[in-house]
Amino acid sequence: MLKIGSMTALLAVLFVFPLIIRASVAGSLDKLFDADGRVTVSNGSSSLGRGIAVQPDGKIVVVGQSNFDFFVARLNPNGSLDTTFDGDGKVTTDFALGPDDAMSVEILADGKILVSGSANLAATGQDFAIARYNPNGSLDTTFDGDGKATVDFGSLTIESAMNILIQSDGKYVLAGRTISAGQDYAAARLNTNGSLDTSFDTDGKVIVSVTPNNDLMWAAALQQNEKIVIVGSATPGTNTDFGVVRLNTNGSLDTNWDGDGIVTTDFAVNNDQAAGVAVQADGRVVVCGTTSTPTTSSDFACVRYLATGALNLNGFGTNGKVSTNFNGTSSDSVSDVVLQADGRIVVLGQTDQNGTVDFALVRYTADGVLDPSFDGDGRVITDFAANSDLSSEGVLQADGKLLVVGSANTGSSIVGVARYHLRTFNIPFDFDGDDSSEVGIFRPPVGEWWYSRSSDNQVLAAQFGTSGDKLVPGDFTGDGKADIAFFRAPTGFWFVLRSEDGSFFSFPFGTSGDVPVPADYDGDGKTDPAVFRPSTVTWFISRSSDGGTTIATFGATGDKPVPADYDGDHKADIAIFRPSVGEWWYSRSSTGQTAALQFGLSTDKPVPGDYTGDGKADVAFFRPSSGVWFILRSEDSSFFSFPFGTSGDTPVPADYDGDGKTDTAVFRPATSTWFLNRTTAGVSIVGFGAGGDTPLPSVFIP
Repeated sequence: MLKIGSMTALLAVLFVFPLIIRASVAGSLDKLFDADGRVTVSNGSSSLGRGIAVQPDGKIVVVGQSNFDFFVARLNPNGSLDTTFDGDGKVTTDFALGPDDAMSVEILADGKILVSGSANLAATGQDFAIARYNPNGSLDTTFDGDGKATVDFGSLTIESAMNILIQSDGKYVLAGRTISAGQDYAAARLNTNGSLDTSFDTDGKVIVSVTPNNDLMWAAALQQNEKIVIVGSATPGTNTDFGVVRLNTNGSLDTNWDGDGIVTTDFAVNNDQAAGVAVQADGRVVVCGTTSTPTTSSDFACVRYLATGALNLNGFGTNGKVSTNFNGTSSDSVSDVVLQADGRIVVLGQTDQNGTVDFALVRYTADGVLDPSFDGDGRVITDFAANSDLSSEGVLQADGKLLVVGSANTGSSIVGVARYHLRTFNIPFDFDGDDSSEVGIFRPPVGEWWYSRSSDNQVLAAQFGTSGDKLVPGDFTGDGKADIAFFRAPTGFWFVLRSEDGSFFSFPFGTSGDVPVPADYDGDGKTDPAVFRPSTVTWFISRSSDGGTTIATFGATGDKPVPADYDGDHKADIAIFRPSVGEWWYSRSSTGQTAALQFGLSTDKPVPGDYTGDGKADVAFFRPSSGVWFILRSEDSSFFSFPFGTSGDTPVPADYDGDGKTDTAVFRPATSTWFLNRTTAGVSIVGFGAGGDTPLPSVFIP
């Protein structure tokens, strides 16, 4: 290893290769997806992205239009085209000589792919269209004989199936629009063989006139009881309003929905149009769209209804409504809405600012307030190209990341897909902000920090601290990079070396005998200075969000502090491991409730972390005598164990491959060798350090 003596020289090494890298805060692009979080798919001609779905194996199916035919592409989880899908990852399907357009996609339980949209037929005009594909991309000829089916609502009318919904019995509900003398909502239900289901409104089809005037459908969703919610724009008067319809499972209007199955909602005196709908687990319905205003061209707008169709007047926005503009004067429009498991609401669309149109996202808390933890102000803009980029639909992956599909214009239109983080990782030991933890050591005799930057493999070093100091690296400044830092136990002072510019600051927080336990306890993306006082089992936390101090008594004599986010609310929980009985105790920051369990022995090393990638820390320990890891899954409290390491190894768990999961890893002091068991990138063996060095990812393990 390179050895440099002076502090000046060491700091020069540290800052000679500055990088500007965006860390994985909520709302940031996922750099594991095609390196920059964005993928474009071209089919050699103008293409449009409309719908998106994720398979259980993590592969991503996007659909739309290419050269006026159905277009289906499948991506690997990293964003590359999946060549096991029709040889090149792409399929086009022609229904007839006229234009065809795919709008929606669903993955069936058997792995087949169902796509709906419209087909232009010479005999009947533009009809609902549906195609079913085998997992390899070929048409499934057991579906209506050739893998394709159409539904006509009337001769020479214009119809399009905007959404496809899968019932629990396997039947397919197509929801869309029909246009003849006027515009109306429409729905059809098909059996799994492609035939119309005549138990749905007697002929398998239903048309709903929301008002006597033009009504344009945009989106649909199934409730838990399989009633069908259809939304779009309705015209009760001069201007359009949100129009929300609920159908019973037999296709009739549900009179439990506002008395007649129909609700219209006005935001302002101008036009409003609903474009996305999602149903909460409690039955409340979130509908989002666009509202035109006198002061701006248009805004994002959302409304929440109770299960009865009444506005959720208390607890969501103002009187059940909320609207948002991106810069005060921009023209913003909504395409879809997605609900997170924690109740937060992500609305996606586009914003037109001075003629430049880009993907746009807004996140609200469950009560309809802009969420500042989402990119700082609740709003995100993503540019694919210099021309117009239009989003269409979003879907959550199993790991909680958000995929958004749309169209990117690079001179001609191509399919664009972006993937976003929806939670701030605050990845430990990530000194360069590339979403991956670094291999690094502290050399006590000379107070030197050394680490290998994972973004470019540059080795950096700094001299900061002495042999008796407690190492406490963390992102104290909130720039997405871990700051080199230490706690001086005799005085209770903290010293932090800013990652931004190499300057440092210090402050007192604690006293002699305290154990430093820094973590993000308030969920603002910054590491909070904190100490655990063993003599009184008291926790002192300096909250970075408001400058206040939390003081809590939690634990007993002999307990070891093990703070982590055990409940998945983006905040570290106060927690202890009781070696004498192998017990874990933690206080959930989300509810204030205390949980306890027994897992491990007195000689085990507690190593909590999110090993399964569900956003919650798993209770876990490393057994030094055997090199075996034991992990208790937060999802279902089952556990698994495996050997990785040997007697004498030091556990150094961290996220070394940036996939949002804690990787098991060990440092072997005898040879200064790192063994990294990366969940996505595989096993890596790295020589880094020298005799007597302290591996940085071990400093918080009691």
